[in-house]
Amino acid sequence: MRRSSRAALAALIASLLPWGEVVISDTAAAQAPDARRILREAGDACRSVRSIEYAEEQEPVGEGGEHRHTVRAAVRQARAAVAAAGFLPGKFAVEGAILHADREPASFAFSYDGKTLRVLDASEKTIKVLRSPAPYTAGQLLGPVGMTGLRQFTEEQPFLNILERADRVEHEGTKTVHGVACHVVAVTSTVEHPALGKQTIVSRWYIGADDKLPRGAELGGVRKTLRITAVNRALPETAFVLQPRKGYGERLVTGAEPKRKGLLPVGAEAPDWKLTDPEGRAHTLSDYRGRLVLLDFWGTWCVPCLKTMPGIQSLHEKFKDRGLVVLGVTLGGDEAGDPVAFMKAHGFTYRILLKGDDISALYNVAVLPALYLVGDDGRVVHAEYGLREGAKEDLTRIIEGYLRRRGR
Repeated sequence: MRRSSRAALAALIASLLPWGEVVISDTAAAQAPDARRILREAGDACRSVRSIEYAEEQEPVGEGGEHRHTVRAAVRQARAAVAAAGFLPGKFAVEGAILHADREPASFAFSYDGKTLRVLDASEKTIKVLRSPAPYTAGQLLGPVGMTGLRQFTEEQPFLNILERADRVEHEGTKTVHGVACHVVAVTSTVEHPALGKQTIVSRWYIGADDKLPRGAELGGVRKTLRITAVNRALPETAFVLQPRKGYGERLVTGAEPKRKGLLPVGAEAPDWKLTDPEGRAHTLSDYRGRLVLLDFWGTWCVPCLKTMPGIQSLHEKFKDRGLVVLGVTLGGDEAGDPVAFMKAHGFTYRILLKGDDISALYNVAVLPALYLVGDDGRVVHAEYGLREGAKEDLTRIIEGYLRRRGR
C-alpha cells in the first residue's frame, strides 16, 4: 500500500479514538414499511458500489458480552471479477486493532489484490504472503479478524440468499447510526447445526433510509456499525497491497502451516490436571506418564472441532496398540450439549474427559480445537490450534517418528 494510502487508512482508525460509545439512537416508526422491500433495495444499492471505504466498529452484544473483545478497523473494498479469497468478495484492504479490557490493543492488517493475500504478523514482524489463496485456506490464515468488513457491498447478489432462506423478515423501527437514519430489519432463519440440530437465529440489519446502503448488522452475538467515508472513489491497485512496515519483511506461506502462537512451547513441561470421565472416574495427566498422550480441547458447538474429530479417531485406531492415548477434553459446561451422546452418534471411541474449562487456561487455549502431544516424559512434543488441511497427515508423521524413536 502506498504511503498516502496507508496514511489515509491509519487516519480512519485514529479518527475512532478514543474508543467512544457507538452513537445509535432509537426513533419510533409511525408505520412499518415493507421489510423485504428494504433489503431488496439495499441489494440494488450495493450492486451500484464499485468501491467503498468505511470505518467499522465491532462490539459484543447479549449475555456475557462485556467479557469479549471489540474491534476497530478501516476497510476498503472494490467489486472485481477475481477468485474469492475468504469472507469478502472482490478486492479488499483492512487495517485495525482488537481491544481487550485487560491488555494493550493488538493490531492487524490484511489485503487482497485479486491474486495475492497479504497478512500482517506483528509478533514476527513480517507480512505473510499467500498466492492464489482458496477461501478456506485464507480463512485459516486470517482467523477471527477475517470476518471484518461487510461482504454485501461487493457480492454479486447481495441479500438474495438472506431473503431466500428467511422464515420471517420484520421492520423494527429506525435507528441513527453515526448520524445516519437507518431502517432496522430483523431476519429470522432456521439453520441446521451439525451438533445441536435445528437452531433459530435472528440477524438485524441497519439500512440507510436515504441511500439504502447498509450501516451495520447484528450477527452471531456481534454488532457491526459502519461509518462510510467514500463510495465509488477511484482507487489505485496499490490500495489493495499491504506493504511491510519499517523493519518488516515478507514470507511466502502455503496456509497449511500449523498455528502455535500463544500455546505452550515444545519441550515445556505439560501442567498436570485432574478431570473425570463420563462414568465419574478421575484421571490425571500423571496417570499416563510413560505413554504418548494426544489432548484434544473441543466443544460440541465448535464446527472446526467436529471436522477435526474424524482424523483424531483415525489416529486413535492406528496407534492405540503402540502406546498412544487420545483424550478429548470437553469445554463449554452443561449448556454446550451432551458430548457423550455426540461421540456415540458419530462413532468416536476415544476417551473423553468432562468440564475442562479450568485446565484449558493452563494450556493457553484461546481457539478451538487445540491439540497437544505430550511425550512419555510429560513434556510437550507438538501443539497447534484451529482446523487445517493436512493436520492428520502431519500428526501421523510426528507420532510415528516419536514412537519409532522409543522402539514401539
